[in-house]
Amino acid sequence: MLQGLVRSRARRAAATGGAAAPDTLRQRIAPHDEATQLDILLTYIRGQVAAVLGHGSPDAIDADSGFLEMGLDSLTTVEFRNNLNHATGLRLPPTTLFDYPTPVQLASMLRAELAPVRAPDEVPQALVAELDRLESSLRTAVPGVRTAVAARMQALLLKLDGPGPEGADPEQPGAEGVTIESATDDEIFDFIDNELGLS
Repeated sequence: MLQGLVRSRARRAAATGGAAAPDTLRQRIAPHDEATQLDILLTYIRGQVAAVLGHGSPDAIDADSGFLEMGLDSLTTVEFRNNLNHATGLRLPPTTLFDYPTPVQLASMLRAELAPVRAPDEVPQALVAELDRLESSLRTAVPGVRTAVAARMQALLLKLDGPGPEGADPEQPGAEGVTIESATDDEIFDFIDNELGLS
């Protein structure tokens, strides 16, 4: 009976503490590369399984072992899936743990759902957020500041859309011939921070 109470308390802790808010996992993995995303998801999955089974540490959960082999029953399986739904914002089917029977397989599936490969011409969400931040700052800026920033933005656009290295003016500081098509996310963020002085 005492063992049942301990496991019940652990399951309640997993339900309330391990999945704090919808889409938490999506937000956590968004800035990272694929390997780090998988590691974050795998750590979360192992922690959740350890909690619902009453283990004191995720280290007790083998990433390559089957969920059913670990001791998940019908009740803990439902709780685990509900926690995943809450933390990811997904609606995982009841067969999820049968279709992806190990933590590694489940983490790989979740990564594909939460962070699909971006098309080459798709605007990164982080860049959109940065531009939204810039727009919000300009709304409250005095007219003189808005005019100055607008001029720098025009210069920035010319630099991003300008000619390649062959057409770059060597006398112009920072004229590396970077185009908006070839610029990386980090390069664009650097332009926004350095060129517009909003770092």
